[in-house]
Amino acid sequence: MPRPTCIVHSLNLALKSVCNSSKEDPKAH
Repeated sequence: MPRPTCIVHSLNLALKSVCNSSKEDPKAH
């Protein structure tokens, strides 16, 4: 099992990419 901090970090990166993509292309949602 990965450390909780690693999981949180990966989740943060995923959220960041989702926010960036939605900002670049609002119709993607």
